[in-house]
Formats: sequence, structure tokens, C-alpha cells
Amino acid sequence: MKILMLTLFTAVVTTVSFTQDQNWTNTVVQESEVPSAVTSTFKTKYNPSKIVRWEKRTWQGKDKLHTKYVVIFDQDGLRQRARYMDDGSGISATTYYWLKNVEKLPEAVKNYASTKYPDFKLESGEKELNLKKGTYVYRIRLRKGKATKLVVYVNENGEEINKDNVDKEILENESETVN
Repeated sequence: MKILMLTLFTAVVTTVSFTQDQNWTNTVVQESEVPSAVTSTFKTKYNPSKIVRWEKRTWQGKDKLHTKYVVIFDQDGLRQRARYMDDGSGISATTYYWLKNVEKLPEAVKNYASTKYPDFKLESGEKELNLKKGTYVYRIRLRKGKATKLVVYVNENGEEINKDNVDKEILENESETVN
């Protein structure tokens, strides 16, 4: 009976967690609609050549409305994104290495990909930074032929990291898209 109850509890918690991730509402907003604590924190850390857009993401929890702000911008020739709580505290930031910019990935990361997966092509990568802790990893995408794809996490020294050891703030934004 205890095992059955534990299994049911785990299923309910997993369903609630999955459902919560599905219910974020995303709205494009003007910078003037973003709390000054958020814009101030962003401008202290970054010097973008172009701000593509600001987004407000909300989710109605059981007892309160949860809000975070996302800014998508270009800096140093790379598309980037930073995510903040409405009080200005940082969550995570991403630097995208797409197409021709894949060559801008650190040498240790590129060497890891070519050595560990010689039959695969390094297609893209992201530097994922946890703004709370100041830690980061690289998420790289590799392809072999048309069908075989791999996603691997690597540290700045070119050492693979098990996905289970990657900060949840970094994994949380895997499904978000940036254009």
C-alpha cells in the first residue's frame, strides 16, 4: 500500500511540475514596461549592439502570479538572451553559436566534439550561464547524417557533464526559442 501511495504521489507531482512548465504566458513588451530593477541589472552586465525584444512571462500559481522578464539581444556578433525575476535578480543567460558562429565556441569545446564524436558534425552550441551562481556550461548539438542528433553538455575545459549535474535554471530554458 505504501508503495502504491508513493507511486501515485510521484505521478501527481510530476504531472503538476510538467503542467506548470506548460502554462507560462509570453508577451512581447516595450522596455518602458519592464521594471527598472530588471533593466538596470541588465544594463550593468551587458552592452548590447541591438536589443531585439523584451518579453514578459507570467504563470498563475496557486497563491500568486509568477513573473519573469527575458531580453533577447545581440552583442559581439552573437545572439544572446538573459532571464530575470521581476525584482531584477538574474536567472540565466544564453549565448548562441549558430551556423558560422559555431567556430567562435572555445577551442576545448570544439576539440571535445571532434575527438569524442569524429563522425558527427558540430552544428551549434550555447553557452548557458546560471546568473545566480555564476556557473556555466556549453550545450552542443551534433549531427551524423540526416537522422542522428546528439545534445551534449561540456564544461569550458572540454569535459562532458552529465545532464543530471546541470543546474535546473539552465535546463529550464531548453524549450524556449529565440529568433
